[in-house]
Amino acid sequence: MKNSSSKKLLLSSVCQPFGTEYGDGPGTSFEGSFQLLWAQGAFRTRATTTQWGIDFIAENLKTPTTTLHYPTMAQFISEIEQGYDYIGIAFVSSTYHKMVPMIEAIRKHAPSSKIILEATG
Repeated sequence: MKNSSSKKLLLSSVCQPFGTEYGDGPGTSFEGSFQLLWAQGAFRTRATTTQWGIDFIAENLKTPTTTLHYPTMAQFISEIEQGYDYIGIAFVSSTYHKMVPMIEAIRKHAPSSKIILEATG
């Protein structure tokens, strides 16, 4: 049950793109295939692993909540400019370097928003 509160929340995973050319280690990906199926070699599946946790949180809050899964930085900035009271970012230690520029973007484009960080794994 959603509340008609004037507060707004945005929950996002880290921004894409991924790959060693973007500062990622060889095991960092949005599909999680390295961590889960590292021994499969050429038979490794490739699909997006969604940050289900942010969806679960959003569905169980009374606050109007928007979720973003692996947006580009341009998409993220466009969304934060919509005016959110709180902006949460879900990340893991191997994507910390992707979370930092997102915080900088929030401070620049949505300075009155409060930042929530969710470190997992």
